[in-house]
Amino acid sequence: MSDAPNFDELRRLLRDNADALARAGTPDADQLAARTRQLAQAVESPVEVGRRVLTFRLDAEMYGWPVENVRAINRISFLTPVPSAPAYYRGVTSLRGQVLSVMDLRIYLGQTTAAPRVDSGPKLLIVIGGAGLEIGVLADDVFEVITLPPDALTNHDADLILGVTAKGLSVVNAKALLTREWQRVHGTT
Repeated sequence: MSDAPNFDELRRLLRDNADALARAGTPDADQLAARTRQLAQAVESPVEVGRRVLTFRLDAEMYGWPVENVRAINRISFLTPVPSAPAYYRGVTSLRGQVLSVMDLRIYLGQTTAAPRVDSGPKLLIVIGGAGLEIGVLADDVFEVITLPPDALTNHDADLILGVTAKGLSVVNAKALLTREWQRVHGTT
C-alpha cells in the first residue's frame, strides 16, 4: 500500500463539497461547524504503516534516520574547525549560503573519542532538522530509503536510538538528538 494520498479521490471530494455548497446557498454557522467536525475526523488506515528511514553507514555500523527529519544529502567540500566546540562537532560548512554545524555521530554516541583527519574522514553529509535546529551529520556512505514494518525494531535503552533491526540497523532518534542539542545551545536542560 502506498503512503501517498489519492489525489483523484481528494479532488472528487472537493468537487462534491463545492457542488453541495453551491446547491445549498450560504451555509449558516451551525452547518459550517458540523462540516468542520466531520472533516477534522482522522481517517482510519486499514493497514498499519511502517517507519521510513534513510539508511547510511559510519565505519562498519549501519544506521537510519527517520525520513521526516532528513533535509538534504550533500558531499562535504570543506569543514572549518570551531575552537572550544564539543569534540563531536567537527566544524562548520556552508550549504546553499547557510552556515551549518557538522557533527560526527561516532563521537556523539561514544563509539570513538578521536575524529579522523578531515581529509581521510567521511565525505558525505546528511542534513537533519527538527526541534528548531538543522545540523549536518557525517556519513561514510548513504544507501536508500526503506520502510521498516511496525514490529521491526527491538526496544533499546539508549535515548538516542529508537531501536535496532534484526539485521543490525540502528535507527537514530533524530528528534531526541536535535532537542538535546537545541537545549545545549540555548543553555536549558
